[in-house]
Amino acid sequence: GQLVSVVAPLIRRANQASPTSYLYAFTLPLLTMFLAVVLGSIPWGVNQNSLFVPDLLAPTLFFWGVHQPRNVSILIAFAFGLITDIIDNTPLGSQALAYMVMLLIAKSQASTLAHLGLFFKWGLFVLSIILFVALKLLVSLGFYGHLATVATWPAALFSLQLVLVTSVAYVGIHLLLAAINSALPAPYFSR
Repeated sequence: GQLVSVVAPLIRRANQASPTSYLYAFTLPLLTMFLAVVLGSIPWGVNQNSLFVPDLLAPTLFFWGVHQPRNVSILIAFAFGLITDIIDNTPLGSQALAYMVMLLIAKSQASTLAHLGLFFKWGLFVLSIILFVALKLLVSLGFYGHLATVATWPAALFSLQLVLVTSVAYVGIHLLLAAINSALPAPYFSR
């Protein structure tokens, strides 16, 4: 009698969640992050250091950190950061550290932001992208050894442009990922 009362709810929960919902819960964030890295590394006919190229991985990582915090780990952010460091030819670990900090911010506020609108999520994203770019700039400039010279001004200007463009891109990426996430079957453990 007692064993049945313990096992029956577990069987009911297992029957409610289909294998496809488990598959979507873990692979959809990975797939969209991989797609963001690929799309971010394709030359679109403009200079990669121009104003028009946002960082696509940062908004994607932030979105999944808020909407499925249990399914996106810090190790994933670190791995995608290392891949991005290799692609962008930046000091190894600079973007990995910044992505990890951004994901920690998103995951720490996930329970609060899950019930708030896009404006509040965008506000926290802007703050985290400023921190992201500052960390990336400090690590890169510290690595090259000229942190307090006039040579830092172009890097600082590029960082400001990256903050502006990526902040604007967050809204579109958020709406696209939210539509994809809501169209697919949601697992019972996603929140």
